[in-house]
Amino acid sequence: MMEVVMTSVTDLFPKVLRRAGRREIFLLLFCLTCFVLQLVMVTQGGMYVFQLFDYYAFNGACMFFLCVFEVLPMGWLFGAERMMDVIEDMTGERPSLIFKLCWLYFTPLVTLGSFIFSLVKYQPLTFNRWYVYPDWAYMLGWLLALSSVVLVPGWSLVKLSISTGTLRQRWSDLCHPGDDLPLTRKQMAERALATTATEMEELKTN
Repeated sequence: MMEVVMTSVTDLFPKVLRRAGRREIFLLLFCLTCFVLQLVMVTQGGMYVFQLFDYYAFNGACMFFLCVFEVLPMGWLFGAERMMDVIEDMTGERPSLIFKLCWLYFTPLVTLGSFIFSLVKYQPLTFNRWYVYPDWAYMLGWLLALSSVVLVPGWSLVKLSISTGTLRQRWSDLCHPGDDLPLTRKQMAERALATTATEMEELKTN
């Protein structure tokens, strides 16, 4: 977990954290912060807090919600065909058609159905099957749940607001792969073929 956090933060602030000693200082501060925040879980009422955190912080609904937002862009925005080309470039073998079908249809439908089912089957948390938490505790639990998923739609809204053009143009630009992505071998071959065809046409006209 520490390496995931460190890599993500370093990618966000490379000029700050890729200097000598900055990584170690950040790790120390992060660990101390987590230690202080989790001291409440070793108090007499700590088990109640731990159960609340464990039940809501990253439950099944949150996980499936994030999965939906991961598989849909990969299959439909980046493109399942492009993903197969990338894998073929890396491994030398083209994946089976079943992977493309899973990326496009099966996995999104299963994760979306699981997300809806987890919301339908939701039951408020109880401790030892008898203690009912107060209403403010359930509100706190749902805030914890939202904290793990709100970054996905939140970041999308930020990118949508800072882009230029009409709303439709901004949405279209954000839903297409970037032009600076490296070309696959298939794309390079197609571009070379198109260039050759263009040169042949120019020679014929001249």
